[in-house]
Amino acid sequence: PARTGAISFGPVSTATGNIRELQSLRVTNASDEAKSFNVQTSFQAVNGTLPAGASGMTLQTNASISVPAGETITSNSFLVAPKTALQGLYGGYMIFTNKDDSSEVYRVPFGTYVSEQAIADLPIGQPVIAGTPAS
Repeated sequence: PARTGAISFGPVSTATGNIRELQSLRVTNASDEAKSFNVQTSFQAVNGTLPAGASGMTLQTNASISVPAGETITSNSFLVAPKTALQGLYGGYMIFTNKDDSSEVYRVPFGTYVSEQAIADLPIGQPVIAGTPAS
């Protein structure tokens, strides 16, 4: 069965300077032949998302990947933006096109929210289990 995926860079903060966030994508080739893909990124300024170009935001990743038959690889992507990036929601797609068969295309959505302040970790205390105590 085909699996779907997406990359979330989560909320990122400009409070400490420029943004450089890493996320990894696992790509599995379930076929019995090795495959190579060209990789493109495309930000989309639709449905309330901001235009990345105006903020200097980019998504840096490999220009191509190769996945051996029956194996899984990990591809890293970096979301990069200056401290002056506009606050708001950004998103787009990573587009994987098979080098030998251009009809085989996969679009993986990605997104982030930029603000001056972002919550990195929120400790919530000890875990609590509800139920009836043992007698």
